[in-house]
Amino acid sequence: MTNNIKHEKSIDSNDVLKIAMLSIHSSPVGELGTSDTGGMSVYIRELAEELGKTGVSTDIFTLCQNRQSSSITSLYKNVRLIYLNIKTDQPIIKETLFDDLPSVFDAFNETVTKDQTDYDKAGYDLIHSHYWLSGVLGNQIKQKYDLPHIITFHTTGAVKNRFCTQELEPDFRIEKEKGLTAACDRIVASTQNEAHDLISLYNAESEKISVVPAGVNLELFKPLDKTAACREIDFNDDAKLLLYVGRHVPIKGLDRLLKTISEIRNKISLRLLVIGGDDENEKLKSTIKDLNIQKEVDLSGRKDQKFLPAYYSAADMLVVPSYHESFCLAGLESLACGTPVVSTPVGIMPTIINNKNGCILTENNDSAMAEAILRVANNHDRGNYSPAQIRNSVKDYSWANTAELMLGEYHRVISNFDNKKGEGK
Repeated sequence: MTNNIKHEKSIDSNDVLKIAMLSIHSSPVGELGTSDTGGMSVYIRELAEELGKTGVSTDIFTLCQNRQSSSITSLYKNVRLIYLNIKTDQPIIKETLFDDLPSVFDAFNETVTKDQTDYDKAGYDLIHSHYWLSGVLGNQIKQKYDLPHIITFHTTGAVKNRFCTQELEPDFRIEKEKGLTAACDRIVASTQNEAHDLISLYNAESEKISVVPAGVNLELFKPLDKTAACREIDFNDDAKLLLYVGRHVPIKGLDRLLKTISEIRNKISLRLLVIGGDDENEKLKSTIKDLNIQKEVDLSGRKDQKFLPAYYSAADMLVVPSYHESFCLAGLESLACGTPVVSTPVGIMPTIINNKNGCILTENNDSAMAEAILRVANNHDRGNYSPAQIRNSVKDYSWANTAELMLGEYHRVISNFDNKKGEGK
């Protein structure tokens, strides 16, 4: 298993890589915090933008429904977003999208044929798929056009089933993911734990896996004056301000955070702002009412990323109650803003969090979460946190570093692929 590989080859005007990124089930410019649009969308946008700055040309393919034709728009320098159009009378949802993949494949072929200029191989040097549904499509494209294929799963069915029995994934998905680990040319994981899960649960070859950590936009996410930030988000309470940022899906653990709030509200004056989620919050509102924590919890809805630094800077802590995270971008964003994080031991958090920037739960249960929140609140009262020091803990996690490492992977995979073809394998 390789980790953080760099490649000596540089990009110049005569050697421009052209990458096809696949994000079929979720648009990278969709509204963050909805059920199918979260950290993966941020990952794809930020990675593509940074690759574009190095000269790499990236087309991101996603799905639209019942437009007259597929459409292409410029997203960033050297980055295009291509909507593949399929016509169907049924709404396209993630749970049934697999059945529509043949139509998506046809739309891809039609689009690249129309758009092709001086390129062969469908105009691309490499396919980078995100999530298993895109991976299935990427494998079809690999076979048709004889291209190397990299996949980043972001999350897998077997891991979700291990950590969150409330939302079980079908065996069909897991079998497809196992097949993809064997068929692709390289798997890029975000953490060592994710790589180990792929090996132990999917029998993936360790030599085929590389670990490339995700990043955080350090220019956007930075500490703001706390008083000004509180004014900006209209928070004028003396209570400790807790923040939850994420989708409202079972694996994110929001339900147990709400239970924890009900347990500790008599021990500490607090407010919880919940950012993210679809418009239909009736079940969540019902849970909050049943726990009698209406005064302690505010559902703030989805927020554009540009507004999040004010929320992070106003908060006394971000709480990550997830049962599983492949990386945990929200945790990095909070730390970059100088705000401590209370987190379950998920994603990259156990590697970064220490007693200077937050608290990792020693046990993955509700009582441990309550203890961790109270501990961080107490440390705040004692002045034990320095925003500058907290931010410093994530200074190496820039998207530029992620793009540099990923670019090394691209070159390595293309080189190996071409060598095997030359050897007749």
